[in-house]
Amino acid sequence: LAALKVDASKHSLAQLNPYYYAAGVDFAIMTGNESSVVLVQDLKVSFTRRYKDILERYDNDKDRNAGTFTKTLSSEERRLYESGRKSSVHHNKWKGRKLE
Repeated sequence: LAALKVDASKHSLAQLNPYYYAAGVDFAIMTGNESSVVLVQDLKVSFTRRYKDILERYDNDKDRNAGTFTKTLSSEERRLYESGRKSSVHHNKWKGRKLE
């Protein structure tokens, strides 16, 4: 559970399990006891923290460590990062066009 408290750039959830969050929720459902509620809450808090870190990263096109950073992400986080990066690129292209 210590991995849940570290930001996305510092700890690789992908090394633990590429489907870290889904596996955690599935495990909580299978156990079905009080500690499983705590686990799901911790997963939610972790994803929220790491989500904010990902949002700050994808908007910076000049981030030279993006390849290294994405290797630390779980499958869900990687999809989120790539989607945000693509959206940011499209948004910047839209902002840059000259309207007459």
